[in-house]
Amino acid sequence: GSRGSGDLLFHTDQAAAPPELLPRTLGLLAFDRAAAGGETRLASGHTVVNALLDRDPSLATALTELAPFGRDADGVSAAPPVSAQAVEIDGSGRARLRFNRYFMEVGARQLDRQLSPEVTAALDAVDEVLADDALTHTMLLEPGDGVLIDNTVVFHNRAAYEDDLDHQRCLA
Repeated sequence: GSRGSGDLLFHTDQAAAPPELLPRTLGLLAFDRAAAGGETRLASGHTVVNALLDRDPSLATALTELAPFGRDADGVSAAPPVSAQAVEIDGSGRARLRFNRYFMEVGARQLDRQLSPEVTAALDAVDEVLADDALTHTMLLEPGDGVLIDNTVVFHNRAAYEDDLDHQRCLA
């Protein structure tokens, strides 16, 4: 998981994992909160995809193309990059996400290539949509609080936080 206390980008968990290891559900349980910050933010993937379609359908289409997903060689995973769609639209028109901009950029570097200008523009547009606080839900998980989300539909991130002697953020 995250090893730092800084802001995280919106993502779905394990986006660089092979398909058989992708979690469908994400659960977070708070054991302790930070002294300051550490709010969890959620956003509907369907809202984001619809915003892209409203803005320019080619943005959503770019995210349905195969893209590399990789992880830094920092001891977390030695797995090679995988190619996958950041957004998959199923037969009923429902979007399924495998999304982590950082892992997409890492995967491209590992394969010694660049993301296409279309994919980069789509990722920039996703960042712009997710910057709208009206489209996200923010909550501070207190000890004992938990949340379950569909990891294939809901983006999540975490605000930067600071610990002190009384509170050291701990989520599982």
